[in-house]
Amino acid sequence: MDILLDIMLPVFGVVVFGATARALGWVSDRMIDAVAAFVFNFAVPALLLRTVGTTDLPATPPWGLFGSFYIGAVLMYGAGMLVGRLAFGRPPLGRTLTGMGFAFGNTIMVGLPITLAAYGEEGALPFFLILSVHGLAYFTITTLILEIQRGAEDRAGLRALPRQVGRALVTNSILIGIGLGLAANLSGLGVPDPIDRIAAVMQGAVAPCALFVLGASLVRHGVKGRVAQAAVVTAAKTLVFPAITYGLAAYVFRLDPLSVQIATITAGLPVGLMVFVFSSKYQTGQAISATSVSMSTVFSLFTLWGMLVLFQGMG
Repeated sequence: MDILLDIMLPVFGVVVFGATARALGWVSDRMIDAVAAFVFNFAVPALLLRTVGTTDLPATPPWGLFGSFYIGAVLMYGAGMLVGRLAFGRPPLGRTLTGMGFAFGNTIMVGLPITLAAYGEEGALPFFLILSVHGLAYFTITTLILEIQRGAEDRAGLRALPRQVGRALVTNSILIGIGLGLAANLSGLGVPDPIDRIAAVMQGAVAPCALFVLGASLVRHGVKGRVAQAAVVTAAKTLVFPAITYGLAAYVFRLDPLSVQIATITAGLPVGLMVFVFSSKYQTGQAISATSVSMSTVFSLFTLWGMLVLFQGMG
């Protein structure tokens, strides 16, 4: 009950507040986009700069942590593509987006607030280590697959692929924040005090703004159909993926308890909004993507709470 009241209620309470504001017309889509742009392009990079720049980084890459999460991610992505083909009968682009829905979670708008609320700064390091390659891996791989599939019909699009991917990576604000933090940390110079103070103020805006935008976005995109298919994606993302990750982290790589918990919770996050963004960009499967995001976010209220309760009981 303490976890429900102290962590889940404040987190999802802000989500409900954002959803209510959008449903009643208190905020417009343009306002939602503006707040989202501030969170993703400025507040989160400032948080990453400050956290990565001031945290004691591991001496060697955390291969066990990466393996626990990303081996499961690859398995889920592939399973999603197979389900999209064999069970849903989706075309090639749609299969890829089903795979992304099986494996890609809402790390910023749900994962970050819950991690900070449940574990504080102690849990931030393993979470940010996973996050450091999260967007880079998913966005690059998904873009490559989608562009190759589309380029099979459009050779001009295939030729432009390297430039498009390179531009997307160089201009990714999340990666910029991580890169600047790593540079400050590894150089030994640290984050200058004035910048650290500014980043600390912006850090406070991440959780409430991200959660408010999430709630408003759920009402904005809503449930557009393909409920049965969305239910399969939701179950795979919030139940199967964390179960695989827990097994790898606890029994294969034998990580410390904190890393096991962070990896499992990160795997169990709801489907990320970027799945819908990719669907809209490539004009395929918008209904199933929007419904998967909404359904999995609501369902994750119970699954994430359950995981936190179980972990608390395990010590």
